[in-house]
Amino acid sequence: MHAPVCRSLSYFSGSPLRLDFDHDLGVFTDKRPMTWTTQVSRVGAAQGRQIYQIFQNIHLTPPESSPVEVRDVLIERAPGEFCLLNQTANFN
Repeated sequence: MHAPVCRSLSYFSGSPLRLDFDHDLGVFTDKRPMTWTTQVSRVGAAQGRQIYQIFQNIHLTPPESSPVEVRDVLIERAPGEFCLLNQTANFN
């Protein structure tokens, strides 16, 4: 089990390697560069705390394989500070 990760929303929107806890992406990026797109969406609120979803589509270069899709769900712990609730990854 990993310690909670709580940072600004921009931290979670940055490099997917920041949250590559099991070094799954490192297997790919050690040998070739990657690019990614990030989509941030507010998906609701619970007890006055904002909930966001961050979806990252990671493209390996050269693009001979399918993109890796990572989805993070965050909850606002304090103004401007969010904690990771859940992370799922799809390695196609």
